Amino acid sequence: MKFSVVITTYNRLDLLKRAIESALAQTFPCEIVIVDNGSSDGTEDYVQERSEALTRAGEQSLVYHRNSDNRGHSKAVNKGVELATGDWIKLLDDDDYLARNCIEEMANAIALHPKAVICSCQSAQVDTLG
Repeated sequence: MKFSVVITTYNRLDLLKRAIESALAQTFPCEIVIVDNGSSDGTEDYVQERSEALTRAGEQSLVYHRNSDNRGHSKAVNKGVELATGDWIKLLDDDDYLARNCIEEMANAIALHPKAVICSCQSAQVDTLG
C-alpha cells in the first residue's frame, strides 16, 4: 500500500516548511508531492534545495510542480493528484501538518477495512497560542 501526501501552497513558505517536515517525519513511508501556485516568496528555491539535500542523503526526494501563475486551490489539488503515484492520497494544505503517525494510522484503518475507498483522519485546530 503506497501513500502520497499532496501539499498545495501559495506564498506561505514558513508554513510550508512545517508541512513538508511533518510529511517527511511520518512513521509510514510516503511520497511527497508539492504543488506551488506560482509563489514569489522563495518557495521554489527552498523546495529544490530541500529535495537535493534529501537525495544527497540517500533519502526520498520531493516531487515538485510549479504553476506559472495562481490557478486556484482546486486546480493545484488536481495537479497534485495527477502527479501522485500512491494508491492512497492524503491532501495537506501548506498551513496544516501531520502527526508523526498519521499515515501509519490511516494504513492500519485501511488494512482493517480492505474494501474502503476513502479514508480520513481526525484533525485538531491549532491557533497561534498552540
